[in-house]
Amino acid sequence: MSHSHSHGDDHGHSHDRGHGGHNHSDDAEPVLQSLLYNCIDLNKVVTLNEAQPLSGRAILEKTWADRHNADPELASSADEQLLIHVPFTGQVRLYSINIRTSPTSSAPKTLKVFLNREDLDFDSASELAATQEFALSQTSEVQSIPVKRALFNTTQKLTLFFPDNFGDGEEEVTRISYLGFKGEYMKLNKEPVNFLYEAAANPSDHQPIQGPNVTPADFQQHALDLYMQLLDRLTWFYYKRAQREMVEVLWRRRDAMEIRWLNWYSQLKRIRELLKKRIQKGLQHEDK
Repeated sequence: MSHSHSHGDDHGHSHDRGHGGHNHSDDAEPVLQSLLYNCIDLNKVVTLNEAQPLSGRAILEKTWADRHNADPELASSADEQLLIHVPFTGQVRLYSINIRTSPTSSAPKTLKVFLNREDLDFDSASELAATQEFALSQTSEVQSIPVKRALFNTTQKLTLFFPDNFGDGEEEVTRISYLGFKGEYMKLNKEPVNFLYEAAANPSDHQPIQGPNVTPADFQQHALDLYMQLLDRLTWFYYKRAQREMVEVLWRRRDAMEIRWLNWYSQLKRIRELLKKRIQKGLQHEDK
C-alpha cells in the first residue's frame, strides 16, 4: 500500500529507462580501483522515509569488504518508497551504481537517478523524468548497474528514488543492505562566492535635492525614494540570506526553514507597501 507524500508541484512525465547488465563478479581488485566510498560527503547524506534514522548513511558507510553484511540495513517507514540524496566532496565521473537488496518482495524494483538536484521530494521525483531509470533485479547478489557515462560526467550530487518494490503494493517495507558507486573523482577548487551588501549609504548614490523651486512635496518624494531603496536592499539581503541557509539545511529542516524565511520575506514586503501608502497619503494631504 502506498501513502501520499505531500510535497511538490505538477510536472510532466517522460522516462529514459536504462537496463544495464548486472555484474556479480567477486573479483575485488577492479572494483576497488574506482570505488567512490571515500568521496561521499557522508555528513550531508539525507534519506527520506527511513525507518531508522541515519540508516541510509549507514549503508553508504559500508566498505566493499562489508557488502554482504546484512546489517546495518536501510528500511522504509511509512510505505515502500525511499529517497536518498548523496552529495560528493568533489566532482565525479560516474561509471556504475552498486546495490545489494534481497530475493524477497521487499527488494526495490525500480531506481530513478537524478543528477545534481537539491530540490526533489517524493512528488517531484515521481513526476519528473529521471536522468536515467533502471529496472532492478530481485537478488541477494550485489548488482553493478552501469550508467550512461555521458550523462554523469559532472556529478556532484545524486538523488536516488526507489518508488516501488517487488511486493506490487502488498509489501510496505523496502530494504537495501548495501549501496556504493564506481567512477573517477576530481576535487573541486572553487572559490567561495561572496555577497557584498551596503552597510552604510554611499553619498554618491543619494544626491541631495537642491534648487530654488524645491517644494516640501519634492522632499517627501525624495524621502519615499530613499525608503524604497533601503527596503529593497533589506528585502534582497534577507532573500539571499534565506537562499544560502536553505541550501545548507534544506533536506534536514526543509519545511520549517521555508516557512520561517518566507514569512520574514513577506513581512518585509508588507512593511514596504505600508510605508509607501503612508508617505503617498502624506503627499496627497500636502498638495491639498
